[in-house]
Amino acid sequence: MSALPVLRILLIEDSAEDAELTGIELAGAGLRVESIRVDNETALQTVLADFRPQLVLSDIALPGFSAERALQIIRAQTPDARFVIFSGTDQSDHPGVPGIDGWLCKRDAAQLPALIRRWFNLQ
Repeated sequence: MSALPVLRILLIEDSAEDAELTGIELAGAGLRVESIRVDNETALQTVLADFRPQLVLSDIALPGFSAERALQIIRAQTPDARFVIFSGTDQSDHPGVPGIDGWLCKRDAAQLPALIRRWFNLQ
């Protein structure tokens, strides 16, 4: 059995604890990830100079920053990256975020590994 490839994930998240829990969930599912967390637009721009994510998991609202703005930046610089809202709130609370690849509530984080396996054809 061959090892899974390393998946590059960018977490746009203001909670270090939530980001750590996401990493634990993915590692516990056997996924190999390289992840970086940012919590503002300046950090996002800086990280994208060297890091090309395959998947972006973004909270919907961060202090002084939004998922909508993050999506604009990601689509301009890494258009092939999948962009998923990963938030503590339901999608019904924030209708109309065009251009995202999905929405997952953090309380359903256990579903994230299966979604990643399907999106990236990982067995």
